[in-house]
Amino acid sequence: MFTNLNPEAGSLQGEGTMKNEGEVVKLSLPRGYTKLPVEELESLYREIEDRRTDDAELAETLKHRLRKVIRRRKGSLSIATTTPSIELDSGLPSFPVHNTGGLPVGGANCLLDPISIVHEQWFRVVKEIACGLIGQTDGITPTFSIEEVRDDRKSAVRFVVRWSIPRFLSIEDLLGVFKVTQESFRSRQVTGHKSVDRPKASGWEQVISYYDVNDHIVKGRRGVYFGPEGDWDNHATGVIVSRQFKNTSEAMYLQSEYPDEFLSRWAQTKPKKCETFIEVRLPSEKEKFTQQEDALYLVVQLAFLFAKQKRLEKRLLMAAIFKALNRVGTAPIAREKLFGMREILEAVERTLLLPLEQPVLAQELGIVPESILEVGVKGVGKTFLAHYLMAGDYAAIFVAINCSSLLIDLQQRGASILERIDQISDECQLPVVLIIDDIDIVLDKKEKTVAMVLNWMQSIRQKGFYILATTNYPERIDDRMMEPGRLSRILHVDLPNPQDRCGVLDSHTKDLPIAEKERQAVIKWLAKETKGWTQRFLWELVQEAARNCGLALLGGKIQSQANGTEVMLKREHFEQALKELSQRIDKKSIGEENDRVHKFVSKKRQEIGFRTD
Repeated sequence: MFTNLNPEAGSLQGEGTMKNEGEVVKLSLPRGYTKLPVEELESLYREIEDRRTDDAELAETLKHRLRKVIRRRKGSLSIATTTPSIELDSGLPSFPVHNTGGLPVGGANCLLDPISIVHEQWFRVVKEIACGLIGQTDGITPTFSIEEVRDDRKSAVRFVVRWSIPRFLSIEDLLGVFKVTQESFRSRQVTGHKSVDRPKASGWEQVISYYDVNDHIVKGRRGVYFGPEGDWDNHATGVIVSRQFKNTSEAMYLQSEYPDEFLSRWAQTKPKKCETFIEVRLPSEKEKFTQQEDALYLVVQLAFLFAKQKRLEKRLLMAAIFKALNRVGTAPIAREKLFGMREILEAVERTLLLPLEQPVLAQELGIVPESILEVGVKGVGKTFLAHYLMAGDYAAIFVAINCSSLLIDLQQRGASILERIDQISDECQLPVVLIIDDIDIVLDKKEKTVAMVLNWMQSIRQKGFYILATTNYPERIDDRMMEPGRLSRILHVDLPNPQDRCGVLDSHTKDLPIAEKERQAVIKWLAKETKGWTQRFLWELVQEAARNCGLALLGGKIQSQANGTEVMLKREHFEQALKELSQRIDKKSIGEENDRVHKFVSKKRQEIGFRTD
């Protein structure tokens, strides 16, 4: 470019010579250069930077003048409006099911209850979910740890996530980090670029020297802090983006010359190793961080940003995070294992889920979702079906609600559960189905809570939420609850028939050490002998047979050594188990309970406007 400039065309800002492969090249800036497009000014700057000159001082002067003009022309507009922001990836398909069923959760509801991410148990849950989602989105997997952060005044435990990226981050990358951090800390103000508060300002609000978790400064390492703390210290929560400079002087010089881009610049020669360090430090929920999904959103979104220089569409990622949290402790269930429940599942899909999965088709056909009440004796698989739906990949969020927690929430008039569900729906923009087990606890005709629950139900209907409830005692439920527009559909979950009992027994014995021919014979025999048994009792039967086998190998003493015989279940173990359980199971009582439920369903079938199956 400089060889094409005509230095005689007007007044020059400075001139000199450059050596270019032995050729002396005139170096100058043209008249009116301050009015050139920014792209041409940057091109002039790069050409000066790339060529060797016999007058380094003059070259540096011209570069300095170009920088001033470029900064003045671009100013903070390059941050706020002109510079391309990180592209939003909105074409991602829905995320596949992520299995977190093997993680221990105790009695906590990972979707509704706040959890401490610095507690070892919940740290493993969050790490497992984060790694799964990062893998599904081809992000860069970081390291995870729980660390004690110290300074000379105090110490605090932090959830720490780290990346080492083999490149310098661009200003677009940094703006992406700022945006993701803002979204993760929600309503709390996050430090970022100075132009947020002062439109013409340049540079970052919190440029810091990096201290490790032990409060030791790392010489030459400088970076930018993004987070809710106005003044950064070693306990601050948020994101730190840093790099190693040759020394502090180089860092300070680049920061003064390139306030927006100092992390991607160098003073003289390009470093042999371009590396950027990103560190996330997050507290427990007791220190005013919002929810576990925000920690997951921050980590997964950053992992994708560093890999693709794009951001995931928020509603898709939040839906995946909520579903993953909901699946903790609930292992995926194959559809073919829903023995005795397939017809019920098909009725739920047809009545409730079809309009949610196919909203355009449903609107054309005038189909509306209906809330459902499942009735049946204990152990027939009502809760099992709920777990299947929670672990599935439907276009809805299934939220399991504990009746005792709901009752306390309603009595205290806090409505915190409904607010939380409302938040979940807003974040992922998906329909919400509330799964309420044993709903008769809060809808008992004899209790004073019915009116409160009916009002709560009205709020649910207004917000477009739906209910899938279960009960063993439908006759206890207030009749007003089982009206069209509330629990509009009632499904009777009957005792398993012989074919279903074969399927249940096959499912529970498939992976056990038993000869296949003998296993098939045992299944057919037991299916005939267990008429009137529920699915739960059939599972208990297989468990009892396995215990009998184990005790036989140990000679009846659980602390002795196995006798060396091959572990193999026999028919005799199942015969013994059947004999033992038959003495404990009251089939007559189960049959009477099932008849009672059946009569209730038949009575409701007579009522106008109420649909049953």
